[in-house]
Formats: sequence, structure tokens, C-alpha cells
Amino acid sequence: MSDQTPTDAAGEPHTAAAPTATEAAGAGTGRTIVLALGTAPKHGATVAALRLAHEAVQRGHQVWVYAYGDGVRVGAEGCPTGAYVREFVGEGPDDGPVRWIVDGSDPRTSTQVPGVQRGDGSDLWRLIRAGDVVLGVTA
Repeated sequence: MSDQTPTDAAGEPHTAAAPTATEAAGAGTGRTIVLALGTAPKHGATVAALRLAHEAVQRGHQVWVYAYGDGVRVGAEGCPTGAYVREFVGEGPDDGPVRWIVDGSDPRTSTQVPGVQRGDGSDLWRLIRAGDVVLGVTA
């Protein structure tokens, strides 16, 4: 992790945590799906990833999203996709069915919807190692 303490979208200190073994196991019925999202909000791959996340949650799977590059804009306030992300994550990092982490080194992370967590590459690595299914969403 960087020498700075990561903060959530509201600027509060927070370290994004990859799922523990218990969290990754869930209730024993679903899988942990990790989406590494690097595409812009209006890109077709982004829309498909949001649909996949929705369907996965409906089927009892746990979904973690790590957004980087243009993907950090997907969860931004005022962005059309921000409303979907808000529904996924709830108002806090543990409220909704999806955990959403953005690359904290990107300056565009300051306008994220509530519940989005800031992280870094080490968080992505932990997610990749903990995930049952890992998908890269790129252009």
C-alpha cells in the first residue's frame, strides 16, 4: 500500500480490505466474482459488467469490483452509472451486495458515490487471489 492512508469517497480514512476466507466462502452457496473494471461508463463492456454483477448477486454470488483507469468514472456522482453503483454498494462499504473499490491513485476518485472504497494495486492483487472467478473488463 502507499504511504498515505486511503480514504473513502467522503474523505474518511479507510483501507479497502479484500474478502476474508469466511467472506469469500459466503453462505457456502455462491462464488466470489471479481471484476477488474477499466472501461468508461458508456462503454458496452461496462454495461455488460454491470448486468453481470446484478445477475451474479441475484443468484447468490458475492461480487467485488476494482475500478481503475476510465473505470473509476463509473461510480462517480453525477455520472449516469453512478446511480447503479449506489444501489450495488449501499451507503457504506458493507451495506450493499457488491463491494466497489476504486484505484485511489487516480485523481478522479474524489467524486465517488457513498459506499465506494479507495484502494490501490495491492487490493486488486488480494482480490484476484481471493476470487473464484476473476474477469478483466477492458476495451
